[in-house]
Amino acid sequence: MVEREDEIDPRAVCGVPLGKTSDGESVYARYARSPYVEYREDTAGVPEDLPLDQLTVDKALEYINAPPDRELGIDPETGLPIVAKQGRFGPYVSLGRFPQWPKASSREGKLFRLPHHLKITKIAMAYLKLSNSVDNDDVVLRVLNSPKRGIGKSSLEKAKIFAESNGSSLFDALEQVEKLEIKGTAFKGIKEFTDFCRSIPTLDSPTPADLLNKIFEISGYKKEILSSKNSESQMKVLEELFEVLKEFETTEQIITEVERFEELKQQPKPKTSSLFDTMTLERVTFEDALQLLSLPRTVGVDPADGEEITVQNGPYGPYLKKGSETRNIATEEELLTISLEQCLDSLAQPKKFGRRATKPPLKELGVDPVTEKPILLKDGQWGPYVTDGKTNASLQLGDSVEELTDERAVELLAERRAKV
Repeated sequence: MVEREDEIDPRAVCGVPLGKTSDGESVYARYARSPYVEYREDTAGVPEDLPLDQLTVDKALEYINAPPDRELGIDPETGLPIVAKQGRFGPYVSLGRFPQWPKASSREGKLFRLPHHLKITKIAMAYLKLSNSVDNDDVVLRVLNSPKRGIGKSSLEKAKIFAESNGSSLFDALEQVEKLEIKGTAFKGIKEFTDFCRSIPTLDSPTPADLLNKIFEISGYKKEILSSKNSESQMKVLEELFEVLKEFETTEQIITEVERFEELKQQPKPKTSSLFDTMTLERVTFEDALQLLSLPRTVGVDPADGEEITVQNGPYGPYLKKGSETRNIATEEELLTISLEQCLDSLAQPKKFGRRATKPPLKELGVDPVTEKPILLKDGQWGPYVTDGKTNASLQLGDSVEELTDERAVELLAERRAKV
């Protein structure tokens, strides 16, 4: 993968073509941090437990065209709307709405989907902001040594102290480099930087994409990218960035959207609660939602030691908790009704199934010639596997529990040892 990294298209690898619509457009199931479907440039999340290869074109379009949410009412305590919605982990209700991101097919959506975590994108956005104003210290720090200009920490610290003592911006301090007692390479680098920044507004650039391209060319940052080890992947990111920027008329429009993007990321996420298995998104009521959002619920305090007892829904079902002690609860509905006395009774009982009981083997096979240990065929969390007590090897495509032979089991274990 390292050797062929530049040949691998992650979107193609992590995707399943579902087919085409009546108008000939392709529909895909894809996986990034969670599964989703894609039609043209529109996307929609799908439940985590839905196998992507079982999706159909019609089902994918249902997810894409589904209403984004359903408002059930206004919470009397907070004044926030209570919303029912389908999420990637299934249906849920939320107290308040999640930030409204722009549609993926819009120019704003394309801008948001760029890899903003990468250095090259951060540098690009900082230079565009710098073309609009040099008074943002964070932006100046981002591009001061991109490309490398030989401005070290000690020189930068002198500029920061000068700016603070004079109540000026960092850029203003750098423009007075003669007063900073900085010499040599750092002095030359600062002069080049400030002169270049002042020249940006004079560049003949009809579009933001043209402007950024000239900034990268004239500053020397593009040359630095091309000489780096991962120049090919960086240039691909840069090309994608230029394509998106071509859809904007002014740099101010881009800066506004990037700042909105940062604000949306900082917004607190609303409280959420998954629907019980017995509930449906279409039938969940305002009263149901209020009860769901009351979870986790504090049932009371154990009078013996004053420790709090809570009940909540977890990935393995409903349970109660007191300190490090936990007990399973039979049904999700009991989360809303279980009393303190019932919790204390449950805690008084020995904990059941603290660890999962060991399953008996599905089949006993022959003896492994390497370890001279008996081979067992077992059913595990990720499917059937063979083991000699030391090495485990999952059954592969084409293997079946019923037809597995001693020879095939020995072969699977040998292959597994070779990989470890």
